[in-house]
Amino acid sequence: MATLYILYGSATGNAEGIAKDLAEKERPGFFTSVVCKPLSEFKKVAQQWEAPPAQGEKHGVIIISSTTGNGDPPENASRFVRHIKRRETAESKPFRLCAFAVLGLGDTNYDQFCATGKLLDRKMAELGASRAKKLACADEATGLEEVVEPWLETVLSDLVGACCLNDNASNRSEEQKESDEVQLSKALESHSVQELQVPKQSNPSLVAATSMTEPPSSAT
Repeated sequence: MATLYILYGSATGNAEGIAKDLAEKERPGFFTSVVCKPLSEFKKVAQQWEAPPAQGEKHGVIIISSTTGNGDPPENASRFVRHIKRRETAESKPFRLCAFAVLGLGDTNYDQFCATGKLLDRKMAELGASRAKKLACADEATGLEEVVEPWLETVLSDLVGACCLNDNASNRSEEQKESDEVQLSKALESHSVQELQVPKQSNPSLVAATSMTEPPSSAT
């Protein structure tokens, strides 16, 4: 059975909240289980990506990350970022059996808008993974939900398609494919993406709390 992997890098909690909410939502039948962890714990799941998945052609991976400081990754993503930058990592193509989608959170008031998300998207592809969905960059300056909500509506179906893109896709019956589509449709109807905890910029208490507890950053 296929596992959905959701990894996040979060400084103030927005990326983590989106990731965990997504992990709790009803999924297409293709994904029978879900693993949701900080990017810093990638080694616990990366070993599983080295072997072909039990179902489909690719492991499904979703990455959600903010950017902090001057284009830096959050602390709980820095270890993964260092790993994917290493020369020996590039030579081994460790993500060749993965299909992925990246959501970056940032703020256009800072120069390095979504720098971490852009880096993760580029390096995942360079290290062999198949891009299931174009990189999405959500801007806190205009409202994260403007990008986050539409992205969430289609990311799971796009990922299923990428995981089954090759020969094994033909082994799935029409009934299985139709079941996935029906289940995804029901999930979207019963769990509106508006329920996701995507703090809006207009929330003064959140802004105040963030400014007291977090160093200056270009995203949440």
